[in-house]
Amino acid sequence: MPERGFDTGFWSDPFVQELPQEGKTLFLYLWTNDHCNPAGLYGISLKTIAFETGLSQADIPGILETLEPKVRCYPEENLIWVKNFIKRQSKSSKFLAAVAKSLVLIHHNRAIQDLLEYNISRYSISIPYEYYMDKISILAGASVSASVSVSVSDSEERRGIVKGEGVEEKDPSETEVLFDLWNTLGVVKHRKLSGDMTRAFKATSRDFTAAEISQAMKNYATIVNDEQCYFDYRWTLQDFLRRGLRKFLDLEVALNNYRKGDNNAGPTRGKTDTHRRSDGGFTPEEYAASEAAYKARKHL
Repeated sequence: MPERGFDTGFWSDPFVQELPQEGKTLFLYLWTNDHCNPAGLYGISLKTIAFETGLSQADIPGILETLEPKVRCYPEENLIWVKNFIKRQSKSSKFLAAVAKSLVLIHHNRAIQDLLEYNISRYSISIPYEYYMDKISILAGASVSASVSVSVSDSEERRGIVKGEGVEEKDPSETEVLFDLWNTLGVVKHRKLSGDMTRAFKATSRDFTAAEISQAMKNYATIVNDEQCYFDYRWTLQDFLRRGLRKFLDLEVALNNYRKGDNNAGPTRGKTDTHRRSDGGFTPEEYAASEAAYKARKHL
């Protein structure tokens, strides 16, 4: 469970004191729930908030309005931004790097730009977001948006310096960048890059580029975190590389294969072999049987 800073003067804050009881409950929850990332900008559904707080789902949008300007909601993306979250944390170079890595997964440029500009203008906190975007962009073959303000200078970026404490960091290897990406995806988080993981990366890289591995990781996270998909098994990183990567190279194919309902047999329905799909995907029944067999083998 991640540790985070929290203001002990929370209850004496005039803003909090003026909130109705439901507002106090929701404001405290948005600071302290397990879905919150180091940036304080994170995805969470109204259904999840209602389930974990006991608040009425229908009432939550109105309660969120009472939390402005301390909290901003982006309802079209189910995003919540606790605006002063970063200010209350350690602000070390290591923490700011964690903030930047968590922002890489937020697919909302406006929200990211709002957060970066707010923290630099109000608290002079510079977050090395584009430094990590550049690393991921190299892997994914994507360009970094020019609309987001640069928080690391060109000369600093060439030297690999992350602002915060003026600490110089060694340029990470391709394997290290992919490992960091995996840990931001909300599947299974690993404390360190092990020898088994490094060997799995080496073996996988013989057949796939770093961009393909990166995209497959993101596709897998999308599927396993989607309530509309029956595939919810959370592999470790090395198991994903060895057993799952090929199934998630194409997001559209994976969604078609693993979405719940009548269409989960995918495009191969009607063929002679209806149990096994050509892309290596499983029907719900085979998926369950395969995972049970795999677990049994691991415990032999």
